[in-house]
Amino acid sequence: MEDQLCQKCPLKSFREENDYHIVWGAGNPNADILIIGEAPGENEAKKGVPFIGKSGRFLRSKLSLYLNLESDAYITNTVLCRPPDNRRPAQDELECCFPHVLSVFHIVSPKLIITAGKVASQWLSDLTNTPFDIYEITAAQIEAKIFAWLPLYHPSYVMRSREQTQRFEDVLKSYRKLFKGVSDL
Repeated sequence: MEDQLCQKCPLKSFREENDYHIVWGAGNPNADILIIGEAPGENEAKKGVPFIGKSGRFLRSKLSLYLNLESDAYITNTVLCRPPDNRRPAQDELECCFPHVLSVFHIVSPKLIITAGKVASQWLSDLTNTPFDIYEITAAQIEAKIFAWLPLYHPSYVMRSREQTQRFEDVLKSYRKLFKGVSDL
């Protein structure tokens, strides 16, 4: 189901050369929580499923202590195809995927958005004109829809340090009541 923007995207040829999939997203489109990552990794691109590589499994394992990701969340990325050499998405790639991510936002209509990593957090900050601090809940708005927003460090960064991993786990634990009560927002 590629649209015209996918046809113009620079990632299209890399995806086709490597027999990768577009990673549209996964989870419950009626969920109250939307999780946005940076871009698919190699495992995700091979299978067409977000957050199943090493970093994604780490994030899923930590969040699954407080959420049923299949029913409580919908997961997507700022770009839907894997960039070469696992690099950060380029601005034109972000722009090509923007309409899809925005349509996911409108379909899910989340009460809470969790961004995983600086790219996703900066993307949402630019979109909403809302500054952010990692691990700090803030309110943000897209059009008339107001939602809570929790920016997290990228899981690969967190995994590299025992200290960061502990801090990450502590932060998630501190927000466990929010995760469980998000439908009441």
